[in-house]
Amino acid sequence: MAGGMPLSFCGNNKVPSAYSVDNGVLNNGCFVDALNLVPHVFLLFITFPILFIGWGSQSSKVQIHHNTWLHFPGHNMRWILTFLLLFVHVCEFAEGIVSNTIMSTNHLHLFMPAFMGFIAATTSVVYYHNIETSNFPKLLLVLFIYWVLAFITKSIKLWKFAEFGIRFKYLRFCITALLVILYGLLMAVEINVIRVRVCHQISSYFGKTSVIPPSIWRSMYKAFGRPILLSSTFRYLADLLGFAGPLCIYGIVRNLEVENNVTSANKNMENYFGVYFMHTTELLENSSVLAVLLFLALVLQRTFLQASYYVTIETGINLRGALLAMIYNKILRLSTSNMSMGEMTLGEINNLVAIETNQLMWFLFLCPNLWAMPVQVRDLCLYKKQL
Repeated sequence: MAGGMPLSFCGNNKVPSAYSVDNGVLNNGCFVDALNLVPHVFLLFITFPILFIGWGSQSSKVQIHHNTWLHFPGHNMRWILTFLLLFVHVCEFAEGIVSNTIMSTNHLHLFMPAFMGFIAATTSVVYYHNIETSNFPKLLLVLFIYWVLAFITKSIKLWKFAEFGIRFKYLRFCITALLVILYGLLMAVEINVIRVRVCHQISSYFGKTSVIPPSIWRSMYKAFGRPILLSSTFRYLADLLGFAGPLCIYGIVRNLEVENNVTSANKNMENYFGVYFMHTTELLENSSVLAVLLFLALVLQRTFLQASYYVTIETGINLRGALLAMIYNKILRLSTSNMSMGEMTLGEINNLVAIETNQLMWFLFLCPNLWAMPVQVRDLCLYKKQL
């Protein structure tokens, strides 16, 4: 950023057109960006008193009880979407900073909403964690309102981009579209929490009215199907992020080797709403941006990989415990002679049961490697190609 330039939210304070709304408020890109600040300010204004006063007071009704900690519906999906939201906000902030350096005046509205959005998303994680540990889901209404407001304001921004002919070849349009999708999914997660809570209360009040025929496969799927699918998803995301390492390193080395003599004044300035719009591939030509993306990709990769291991190990232990309880219950109902025709003792049968269930547990530990192997082989080939 050039030194000596005055800080201004909409650019040059001496140019009245920067703050002009003669063509409509929503046709002024600066005011649209200012509108996107409203949800973030709302969340910070509402949650800070609750976080620092509500949970800090010993006399408050909202107390943290870790011994009764229950995960709300969509807990894992919420954390995945939040991490992705933080990553996209970092990309939005980087795009705004780089675009601002190209222009002759400072435009704070290019990166300030992204910075506030990152802080708001981090605050939402802390706020949700405290609500979940205290088992007080009524306060999730604040997050639901925040997701709705953020979804609406980002949708307005995306709509104005499309109206002015700004499409996917511009990075800002792609980032805004991703934010609209993420805010919409987080809003759906909150709706799912409300739906499950309401349905649970209704079913508890009226009781169950239908009897479903028992099925061991349906029971196994309900008990362990979703954790296995979740673990596989985490593993695939971690392996796919493995491509980011060699690609970012290749881009950094290429950018350092190629001498760039093109100044910002000689660049083909494409302006909409009075500001510069960067092409989708232009941000990846900046070595500093690639270094930040490499760091974030590695953090996300390790996070998803650790989450995959945790879910897989937990599921395997639960499966082994369930099988042991079921088989031992069956053993206690039958005599040794009926089970082995007198050829095995009860202790030998117990050892056999323990070994088989332990093998099933280890199968769940290692089975994600089966469908993750093609991606890992591709990662290895890409690393060798870069070397």
